[in-house]
Amino acid sequence: MLCRFLPVIHHKDVRSSDVYPQSTVPFRKSSKCLLCHSSTDPLAGGLRNFVYVKSPFDLSQKALNSEPYYTSLSQTHRTDPEDWKPEKTPNFYTSHPHGRLYYRNINNSLKEEKYNSLNELGEILSQQIDLYYCFVSRYKNYLIGESTTISNFNRKDSYFSKASHKMTMKLAQELMVHQDIKKTIKDIISLPEYLPTSNTEKVSQ
Repeated sequence: MLCRFLPVIHHKDVRSSDVYPQSTVPFRKSSKCLLCHSSTDPLAGGLRNFVYVKSPFDLSQKALNSEPYYTSLSQTHRTDPEDWKPEKTPNFYTSHPHGRLYYRNINNSLKEEKYNSLNELGEILSQQIDLYYCFVSRYKNYLIGESTTISNFNRKDSYFSKASHKMTMKLAQELMVHQDIKKTIKDIISLPEYLPTSNTEKVSQ
């Protein structure tokens, strides 16, 4: 999730109201299980009540040798006001897509945002620094072979190096403001780490 490994919350963040000892759903009985499920399941709540519809514009047929599809909401959906039920919901797939983003971000701040559509979720994610940090870290890994993926945000050795994290965060914050992917890529390949030592010496001469 956003270049992070689960869990993305602390034990203290598991809400007691989400734990149901009498539930027939095994993972809802234990706070240990909910350490991961509290973030993943409500987040996935937006991926329901979608149907695949064949597009009338077969633009990808020649290139991909496949029929293009797009997703659409079912016309027979119902609204379920309860965010996350403790029991199995047979008609879950017919209910209106909604859910919750619940995690601790890269700065260790607990984030909780409810959404009522995938568009809303996309808007919420676009306001999270983690999205941009993830993007920058993946491109740094691809372009200069440096991995800054966070394995666990509360570990002292989480970052590849403090200097690497500082630079990745700087680029992420800038990308969050200017929203220019090409500029970010140019900034990455302008880093001293992008050029081999031998080439760097030749350039300086």
